[in-house]
Amino acid sequence: MSAPNLTLTITGATAASATTAALGSPIPGSGEGPIAYYDTLEIEADLTGPTGGTLDVYVQRSRDGGTTYRDYIHFPQVAAGATKRYTVSPALSNTIVEVGQGTSPALAANTCAGGKWGPQLRLMVTTGAGTSVAGSVTVKFHFSRSEKHG
Repeated sequence: MSAPNLTLTITGATAASATTAALGSPIPGSGEGPIAYYDTLEIEADLTGPTGGTLDVYVQRSRDGGTTYRDYIHFPQVAAGATKRYTVSPALSNTIVEVGQGTSPALAANTCAGGKWGPQLRLMVTTGAGTSVAGSVTVKFHFSRSEKHG
């Protein structure tokens, strides 16, 4: 049985040029408990834009074991050199939103697609034109389970 609370972190430096790429390893990783069994999720992000370019950070989810990732959350865009901190707690939604897939994210900035997160999450990061020095990204995923599921 999984613990009532679990925190997993993805952290790393962005590319030092304009690109879109996955950052870090998907969660859960090897040896980590299944995240789909948790009731709630709060995500905290500390984002520092790269020198010369913007930073877009997406949380993508996979429901097929990591073969296909689709956009789940797109934090607000971060300006070059700026540091921003964000938090979001995804909830069920009846709003239809366009999402991207894989290395072609499309979810609008400052948007959460909503709904359950599924069994696997990862970060997709886009650094904008003019980027010359890497930025940094730390995203913490705080999962919790209610007592009734104990």
